[in-house]
Amino acid sequence: MINKLSKTNGLVIGGVVLCSAVLVLTFLVAVPFSANAAWCMKDSDCGQDYWERQFCEDNDVYGVYVDRSCFQPSDTSVGTCTESRTDRLIDSCASSQICTQNYFNSASCVGEDNEGSSTPGSGSDSGSTYNSHSYTQCYGSSIYWYDSNNSRQDLYQSCAYNQSCSGNACVDSYTYPTQPTYISHIFKGCVNNVSYWYDSLGNQQDIYQNCGLTGQTCQNGSCVGSIYTITPTPAPAPTQAPAYALHYVTKCNSNDIYWYDSKDEVQSLFQTCSDDNQCTFDTCGDGRCSNELKCDGSTCAADSADYIKYCASSAAISETATKSENPFLNLIKKWYVWIILAIVLIILFVIVFRRLSSNT
Repeated sequence: MINKLSKTNGLVIGGVVLCSAVLVLTFLVAVPFSANAAWCMKDSDCGQDYWERQFCEDNDVYGVYVDRSCFQPSDTSVGTCTESRTDRLIDSCASSQICTQNYFNSASCVGEDNEGSSTPGSGSDSGSTYNSHSYTQCYGSSIYWYDSNNSRQDLYQSCAYNQSCSGNACVDSYTYPTQPTYISHIFKGCVNNVSYWYDSLGNQQDIYQNCGLTGQTCQNGSCVGSIYTITPTPAPAPTQAPAYALHYVTKCNSNDIYWYDSKDEVQSLFQTCSDDNQCTFDTCGDGRCSNELKCDGSTCAADSADYIKYCASSAAISETATKSENPFLNLIKKWYVWIILAIVLIILFVIVFRRLSSNT
């Protein structure tokens, strides 16, 4: 009697161990699908390339350039995103300049360029051939490219708030403990014998005093000299034509992105929104391109090459992503696992029932 019960208990324990082994084995098979991966089919799916930081080396300015690409094996239609970092030369400092590491992971050549490498009109071939990016020069608190016709082009480098542009380079100025507070009407200056208020950013504001009305001379923002009969005449308004920018802003035009100048006139093409995939719905909105994949037959036929390449791959990725959400949940959703468990439980039930029946 005791031996039969011991054998029955052993069979029950063995069945439980067998079920546990089946579950563990199936779980281990499902685990590899849970790894997170950035799926892609082309380089643009992995995002834009960018400069990570700048540093000085051999008195030159270098930068770490991050190149994002899609690694796709030859026998698959879906790949994974990868990043590669390379050191690239940004600017060569002249012998009279020093490469200085600045704030915000940036670097620049500090000092006057006595060699004239960034001076407009310098060089033996000046004026003979047009060059788009001929030299760099300060404009406000930033450095811009200029062509060989001395016309300002796109931005080369924007100086930090605690820097100023001098000698065609961003140099450190006074470092404020915090961001300086904006102050209106902080000092006065003279324009056409009229004293004007200026704010802390150097912007001209309203009139403080018209020295011409009192027969005086404006010096350092104040009217000096003897006063004679006041003739109330309006002060001439200062005229400052805004600086013209060729590539001022990008906007959508004809379902693509174009450059617009500062006069809101369309210029050259910046980016085309149409890709080489017939199954995408290509649009341009809010200055950005959108390539929405449509696998419902509205953009491409179900038997077309693009549909087979992209839509079938998308369905495979979606199925793989669903499987990788939770390995255990995916495991218990498989029908054959429940069939195996049912068979094992039935066998255990029959064995236990027969053993108990024989004992009685």
